Amino acid sequence: MTLAGVRCCKTGEPARFDDCIHCSIYGEPEPCKHPHALLVAMRDNEDSREGAGLSASGLMQCPRFEVLKKTYPYYEDPDDYYPRFRGTILHGGIEQFSLNQEGVISEVRYFRELDEVRISGKMDEVLPDYMGVGKLTDFKSGGRRKLHPDMEVTPDHAAQVNVYRWILEGNAIPIGMASIRYISDTTMQEAPVKLWSIEETEEFIREYLRKQDQSSLPPILPSTYTVSRRTKETTEVRNWRCGYCPLRTECDALPREGIT
Repeated sequence: MTLAGVRCCKTGEPARFDDCIHCSIYGEPEPCKHPHALLVAMRDNEDSREGAGLSASGLMQCPRFEVLKKTYPYYEDPDDYYPRFRGTILHGGIEQFSLNQEGVISEVRYFRELDEVRISGKMDEVLPDYMGVGKLTDFKSGGRRKLHPDMEVTPDHAAQVNVYRWILEGNAIPIGMASIRYISDTTMQEAPVKLWSIEETEEFIREYLRKQDQSSLPPILPSTYTVSRRTKETTEVRNWRCGYCPLRTECDALPREGIT
């Protein structure tokens, strides 16, 4: 199932997109604190991916959530969507200013199949003739990260870029260099991405597909644990994605270790 609607900012109850958008534009029956553009972006995001198959960015999501959302309708809090909305605005600007620029491929969706599964990617910037080897760049909102010249990309970001590269290679666009440009409110920092072999990338994709097997439920994402210096008590810290998960209640009601 796809995203069914939002959690109302007034009541916290599930609400239809059209009702919330109406409140945002007209202030009736009650004013909505969220801009209508955010609500429209949430509503239309699923439609924009229609026919895309399994996206490279989707491979970075929680496999357990991907299985559960096929069973449960879910509603998302717009407050949790703001980081993605900021990313949508960022990528929209990149697409606008890269449009029809010779030597640049921007925001074009490419496809490649693995084990009869269609996988797609919509890359921010591809320079096919860069230094004779081809360069792939992904843009990310820096968020709260402190940007500095020696910063390293996160594992998820590195994996996503390598899946993009794998897709491009399957479309006769070889890539010999890759990076991520992190953008903050005041600056931009480019960080290189180490390229995986084709075999490593395909094993990464296959591992995700195994976890998404319809006949099983994957375990929850691994937690970390902290120990209080004062009391010596151990506290579980769930994966950061769990804090934003719209199916957290349903997820926690099922066995943590998953069902095989």
